[in-house]
Amino acid sequence: MQTLAALLSDPRGADLLAGHGVFSAPEPFLAALRPAMGPKGASGSLPVYLHQQPAPDFGAGVVAKIAALIDLSQRSGGRVMPHLVAIDTDRAASSRGATRLVLDDDGPRPQVFPLTPPGSKYLEFRHIRTDPAQLAGVVGRLAAHLARHGTPAQQARLQCIAPHIAPEEAGKGAGVDYGRLAAGIGAFLIGAQFGTVPEISFSSALQDHPVARRALVGVLGGLDGFVAAVNDQIAAHHALGLGTAIGPLPPDYLPLFYSCPVTGERMRLHRRREGGVVMAEALSRHGRSYRFSLGRGDEIDALAATGRWSVDVMLPVLLADMFSGLVVGRSSALYGMVMQAGLRKAFGTSICPMLVPPALAGWQPGGAGLFQLWLRGEQP
Repeated sequence: MQTLAALLSDPRGADLLAGHGVFSAPEPFLAALRPAMGPKGASGSLPVYLHQQPAPDFGAGVVAKIAALIDLSQRSGGRVMPHLVAIDTDRAASSRGATRLVLDDDGPRPQVFPLTPPGSKYLEFRHIRTDPAQLAGVVGRLAAHLARHGTPAQQARLQCIAPHIAPEEAGKGAGVDYGRLAAGIGAFLIGAQFGTVPEISFSSALQDHPVARRALVGVLGGLDGFVAAVNDQIAAHHALGLGTAIGPLPPDYLPLFYSCPVTGERMRLHRRREGGVVMAEALSRHGRSYRFSLGRGDEIDALAATGRWSVDVMLPVLLADMFSGLVVGRSSALYGMVMQAGLRKAFGTSICPMLVPPALAGWQPGGAGLFQLWLRGEQP
């Protein structure tokens, strides 16, 4: 299947992206933006966001998105207000890089410093409680590593970031919410490297915003048509040899997850009809089952009241009326095209304009992350 990089390097691919509301250059993207309310209410600005798991470090692909987001603000004379939506409702296993720090400047193997407790990979970031002793140990191991292989300047930088890795409050009681901890470390690095920090919001809060809830109810009310439209578009893209980053949606699809209150495991919810009522059901790896009534199919109050629900890759659909634009990466650009087509066909609506950073056209995986670059005193 053709990758995003291949699409960006081919003029026909760029036209295909643009036809689905995905821009590959900042100027036409800026021209397509319209004022939006943002998470905190109307401001007359152009709130543009990128969404990413809360992370203590960022690889080159995410750094390219951050740089593009900040560049948009500068190009627009400050009209674009940059936002970072930290997806603290995702599973920790969805991104290994979001749960650890890595140094690869010594020996054949990288030095890995996990920040999350063992056994937490099936939990959402917001449901992971940090281990104060583990965090203090990470700072100690980093200090020992830099004492052997680093420079005085690198050791001084570590002292600057150490309070963010092992904050004082994390040493009291039962630790802190890992999603907030990781986002704080990431924000420190962004500010240190770029001189500014986007406004940070968390998906766990935004999904309960009235605008997002209204969008979700609308999608649930026409879910069968949306599923059919998305699957038709996936088939059409695959026939052209284009990747989609997501597979066909099953007949019992729901864009919803529920986290087990016993083990914390994040579970996909599935639809089941019982007469005139639609039920959302999940089964954990340990055999625990959970069921919630969706009424006619679009009533989520019972599920939302648990405080343990979340959405899947449909998050940009829920935020479409809240933000003016979205900076996307390798996967989100591809599945954004598919969802865009599904929304247009099923509801006559669309996601807000999306920008693929031009730097991703030649992007290759690997290389030092933002944490290591900052320790070295190097720019991304």
